[in-house]
Amino acid sequence: RTPLETFVTASQRAQAHGLQIAIEHHRRRKYACGGCLLWQFNTPWPAIEWAIVDHYRRPKLAYSTVQRLYAPVLVSLEYPDVPYGPGSKFCPSAWVVNDRQEPLTDCRLVVTLEGSDGHPLDRFEQPCDLPPDSAQIVGRFCWTLPAGARWVRCSLQQGDERIAFNEYDLALYDDRGPNRWHRFRPWLSARLLDKE
Repeated sequence: RTPLETFVTASQRAQAHGLQIAIEHHRRRKYACGGCLLWQFNTPWPAIEWAIVDHYRRPKLAYSTVQRLYAPVLVSLEYPDVPYGPGSKFCPSAWVVNDRQEPLTDCRLVVTLEGSDGHPLDRFEQPCDLPPDSAQIVGRFCWTLPAGARWVRCSLQQGDERIAFNEYDLALYDDRGPNRWHRFRPWLSARLLDKE
């Protein structure tokens, strides 16, 4: 691969990961958030920018990610976006968002930990019933990650039908710590509240 191809792949993975974090966060906050709007779908001219479909109508990696995240039923894991390696604790909350107007009964959440080669390493299962128009935690679990752990794949099953699917790449994370503004903002907010 050329350096340009490597850059394109890395930037598209970062875009898909960033959109996944934001969209899932807002969807889990169903009753506290009025929704989230994707910016931007396509681009009218060749450019390096945030669209998920390029000028030549080729979908970027984020296209299929966003398509999965905006489905009426979403399985979402909430966990810290930090580096994970062998021996790390991975302890997510498993959410299901049901935007349908009918309940989903007799469902089963299945979460699988897989290695880079797709080989299953661990599994969590939880039966659940979901009311209509809801967002709720349906389970919590903890894994100590073995060497080679890379993917977490989730599905919501109802009988033999897969209603929702999602996946997470544990090799992707935000390695930037808080900047000065992140540290200063709480201090400033506290001072402003004291004056009121």
